[in-house]
Amino acid sequence: MSQRRKLIWIVGVLLFVGTSQGCSMLRLDSSRRLVPPMASQTPAATPINPLSKNKDADRRLAKTIDAEQAAQACLVTAQTFKHQGLTGDAIAMFERARKHQPDLSGISRDLAVLYDRAGEYFKAEREYQAALAASPKDADLINDYGFFHYQRSQYDKAAVHFRDAIRLDSGHERAKTNLGMTLARQKRFDEAEAMFAEVSGPAAAAYNIAVLRAAEGDAGVAIAKCQQALSLQPTLDPAQRLVFQHSYSPPQFHVSNSQLVP
Repeated sequence: MSQRRKLIWIVGVLLFVGTSQGCSMLRLDSSRRLVPPMASQTPAATPINPLSKNKDADRRLAKTIDAEQAAQACLVTAQTFKHQGLTGDAIAMFERARKHQPDLSGISRDLAVLYDRAGEYFKAEREYQAALAASPKDADLINDYGFFHYQRSQYDKAAVHFRDAIRLDSGHERAKTNLGMTLARQKRFDEAEAMFAEVSGPAAAAYNIAVLRAAEGDAGVAIAKCQQALSLQPTLDPAQRLVFQHSYSPPQFHVSNSQLVP
């Protein structure tokens, strides 16, 4: 084989290898030899069907598939960050997933909770509205939206959403408990106690009212409700502890909602 024909044959082989593996698949190493790159240097891409007569449609399809894969990867990472309590990082990854796939469903619900946790209430409100528009009969979501208002001391709005959640799911205990707390904030203690009783029974309901009244400084009413609770259920330990606390140091008799019986 002549020197010229040999050179043409080598170039042809290199062109074939380069075409079959991608234009950036070959590189020169420090000794000027052609070697394949590391796997991480060339990201995997969705292949185009070489037999297709509509290459533009194939490219659009490939781009869509790649975007879906990227969005799913972002979602997995976002959920991991969320469970680790990394609120800002979780928000960033959920938003990135949405950028890859704008019509992706379910993101608004997660972002509503995360923006609320981050103190970005305007964005949280926007995401709750978007989530509710997509799932208007989701009792859990409506309950969460009600609690969003409860935390803002917007008790009238909160009560509406808690009632809506209960109307959709008559056995929704969290919504009933939240409604009971809201009614107590509105000084509607009898209604609040009735709502607590639906969830935990009359003894626990009386105790919960005791906690809420004590939190407002109504020590006398709180102790009376504790005694009522103990008359209904003498072994109700939280009520016993609350009575003991008052007996031991009445001037410092203050409790929090965390002491409620669920």
